[in-house]
Amino acid sequence: MKYHILCSSHHLYQSFSGMIADVLRRRGIQCAVYHAPAGDLFDADRMLLLGDMSIVEQFDAAFRGRSGSRPPAALWFLEPLGPAELIVRKGRREYAMAHCYWPEILPSGLSFLQRLTAPHRAGSRPKQNLLVNLFRQYHAVFLKSALRKAGYSCGQLDWRDLFYITYRQLQISRHFENPWLDRIFASTPSRARVIEGLKIPVQYVPVGWHEQWGRPLKSQPRDVDVLFLGHLHKKRGRRASLLASVGDQLPRHGARLKIVTEACWGQARTELLNRTKILLDVVRLPWEIPGMRLLIGMSCGALVVSSGFRGDCRPYRQGEHFIEAPADVLTDRLLHFLNHEPDRRKITQQAQQFVTQEMTLDASLEHMENAFEHGTA
Repeated sequence: MKYHILCSSHHLYQSFSGMIADVLRRRGIQCAVYHAPAGDLFDADRMLLLGDMSIVEQFDAAFRGRSGSRPPAALWFLEPLGPAELIVRKGRREYAMAHCYWPEILPSGLSFLQRLTAPHRAGSRPKQNLLVNLFRQYHAVFLKSALRKAGYSCGQLDWRDLFYITYRQLQISRHFENPWLDRIFASTPSRARVIEGLKIPVQYVPVGWHEQWGRPLKSQPRDVDVLFLGHLHKKRGRRASLLASVGDQLPRHGARLKIVTEACWGQARTELLNRTKILLDVVRLPWEIPGMRLLIGMSCGALVVSSGFRGDCRPYRQGEHFIEAPADVLTDRLLHFLNHEPDRRKITQQAQQFVTQEMTLDASLEHMENAFEHGTA
């Protein structure tokens, strides 16, 4: 058995594809990772693409130019989408507008506008001009209105976030019609629901734990009370203001909030999380479960407290594996678990056991193999 993994060269995908390759090789399966088409690309029994439909676009010409048989190919969809309440129906015009293929959407008589709005090419990626970005911002106003009507807060989202979660849906509709992509696996329940809503077959397979996500270290004192690990994006956004509020209130009760916004990966992150009592997550997309933060926190024995998430949290269970705390009671919940170590340790032990023994990357790949073999996950 031989797998080929196709993904972008972004460091996150390089790291994750390395985890997959490590698990497969432990199982005696040959594996190679490709970031671009190559002569031996199809010399495999299985092909697994990682990311969103952009990776399908990247390898599309190689697949379409293939003569003869080819191995089955599946996409593990790992990028955010909008909520199921905001499904964008497929259509050539909608896709052209989203991708800004202006010659396809402007009347033929307006050739001067076509020239004015045509993207300038820089290598293989279009460098969008001012008019393109103005269109996208105009589009985002309507997306924010639709999200608010569905009950979601949009204060943390800018127009780029809103544009691209919609654009990815249009990509799915357009590219799943090609003849070589055999199936899609979705990494979260919300992404699976969106793809199902587009009338496209999909199977839910969560991202499982690998020791590179994190692991318990011996003799590490937990001297960090509450840790926020991530980007602020907006200095005055919901995330920044909530962290400022928590950071002001905790010291009054003898606790501290540590904020780390610079890149923190590998062993340095594992050591930091093993020193942490509570890992605080302030979600940006309230319908998207914060899977990566749950994995890295739980595997290192830190209690994950999430604020702003509302949706399907499978495969985790709220109150058993992590804590959900609305913004108005967030500080109180943090102080409770800082001051009641038995309550905190009960949840962290359950969560650590769950991710390291049950929800493993090996189990995720086993689900995929069953789908390749029998059509079920």
